[in-house]
Amino acid sequence: MLKKMQSGSLRTIVRLALIVWGVIVTFPVVWVLYSSLKDNRAFYQEPWALPDVLHFENYYNAWVTSEFGSYFLNSALVVAAAVLLSLLMAATTAYVFAKYKMRGLRTVENIYVTLMMIPQVLILIPLFFRLNAVHLIDRLWVLILLYAVQAIPFAVFLLVGFIRRIHGSFLEAAAIDGCSEFQVFFKIVLPMIKPGLFIAAIVNFMSIWNEYILAITLIKSESKFTIPVGLRNLTVSMQYGVDFGALFAGLVIAMVPVLILYGIFQKQLQEGMASSSGVKE
Repeated sequence: MLKKMQSGSLRTIVRLALIVWGVIVTFPVVWVLYSSLKDNRAFYQEPWALPDVLHFENYYNAWVTSEFGSYFLNSALVVAAAVLLSLLMAATTAYVFAKYKMRGLRTVENIYVTLMMIPQVLILIPLFFRLNAVHLIDRLWVLILLYAVQAIPFAVFLLVGFIRRIHGSFLEAAAIDGCSEFQVFFKIVLPMIKPGLFIAAIVNFMSIWNEYILAITLIKSESKFTIPVGLRNLTVSMQYGVDFGALFAGLVIAMVPVLILYGIFQKQLQEGMASSSGVKE
């Protein structure tokens, strides 16, 4: 009886702790949302209070007047291209690591894993000087390539485990039926590792969408700014006359794609985390 009471008390404490944690995590998002509908007067009077009047024009000011729409489109282009490119390169690399038997291949795989541990700031300065020497600063396609390359090590590390769980009989049967190596990869392997691809795509999407240091270092033209750099530019350009409504509206616009993506693919993401993705060899 005492054990049951202790177990019940423990569950209650855990639930209360989770509720408190949920409130702590959710409140900043809610605060940004209703702050985006306030004007400067209401914000200065009471920054934590709900708005008396809803100022939806803040979103117009952020999107059009502050040119946040161009920042959004730049980020969408960069993220979409970088994620697709990184998934293609990572999936093919992981397939080689998982299914080929070659001398030195495991060493190369370990190098990929090691690259995940290198902080971005360590390579930032030499990377800038090298790109500047060959006149590749302020180019979005260079930023796309760099983001894709940086995303590869994690995606390879993740996808190798999924591909190794695909039983070799599937690949052998496809080869016997006359499939080429490319057909085996695209028609057999890729469909069977969809959960892993979902995880890698969502994680890389969030990291690239929110990336700031590389973008602010390599992009100089305002017309090519991504969302994180655009938000910073929006704050700096306003100086002492900050339009808080437009600034918070920009933050909401930046959060919307991440929330929508997670909402749509939440089930696939959870299944991918728990999935074994096939039968072990």
